[in-house]
Amino acid sequence: MTTNNWYPLTQNPKTLNDTIVKMHHAVQAVAAFGNSLLPKAGDDSQSNMSWHSDLKAMVGHEVPLQAPLRLALSYDPFELYFLNAADLPIASFAMEGQTLVTALAFIRMQVEAMGGVGGKLEYPQHYELPKSDYQKGAPFLMPDSSAHFELAKHRHNAQHVLEVFASRYEHASSVAIWPHHFDTGSLIAFAFDAEGGLTKSIGIGMAIPDSICDEMYYYVSPWWKGVTLNFDTLSALPGRGEWKSGQYNGALLPLSSVTAKTSAQEQSELVTAFLEQAIETSKVLIDV
Repeated sequence: MTTNNWYPLTQNPKTLNDTIVKMHHAVQAVAAFGNSLLPKAGDDSQSNMSWHSDLKAMVGHEVPLQAPLRLALSYDPFELYFLNAADLPIASFAMEGQTLVTALAFIRMQVEAMGGVGGKLEYPQHYELPKSDYQKGAPFLMPDSSAHFELAKHRHNAQHVLEVFASRYEHASSVAIWPHHFDTGSLIAFAFDAEGGLTKSIGIGMAIPDSICDEMYYYVSPWWKGVTLNFDTLSALPGRGEWKSGQYNGALLPLSSVTAKTSAQEQSELVTAFLEQAIETSKVLIDV
């Protein structure tokens, strides 16, 4: 553990991109467990996950079978775990050399052993992931365990720093990992209409590489229903943080800007300063 509960990041984030793709597809097994066996939530949260620092794992929601169970995918070791109510693993499945098909077969077998209907288990169909050989049956391999360890540190750091900011706001959602975009994030709600619909919000989080940025990045995204926000004349952000508009509207901080700092304290301070300034500016933009 380090200053401010931040683990020092040491690898170039772009070298982690292939492992991120692998984990994005592998974690759909956890999403399938919650999405298939829990009631559908309005925000699709039945399929999201929380971060478990001790297990270095993404953990889904509790499903009431003969006993309550949660399914987790650990970065290090690269395994699926079924956890009991005390968060103790009661069954595990090493993902090295396995596929999406064999992972789902393992989950179905465990569900049936606990009195559930394994045939209900299916991968989520209501969103699409970027095309990958994993969808065609390619096995999950782990040639470099250091990439798994580094990505676990990223998840840990994001969970901690985002919880700090989310805790400041009454209507912030729990920090969660979402299986579609595979970000760690929270939505801070600020205003609602007469029917209870959201009209003003700020999303905060850590995203994986996408069409916006070719490496992981922290983001702050303000939104005001029906209003086009102007990002053109805003003050510069810490590090290499910048304001974007168009395909994505908001602030982003590439993780390479963070890993350019050599100490845990400097890295933590940069991310904190970025989030602090971008959130405060966003609040002015949406007039809250």
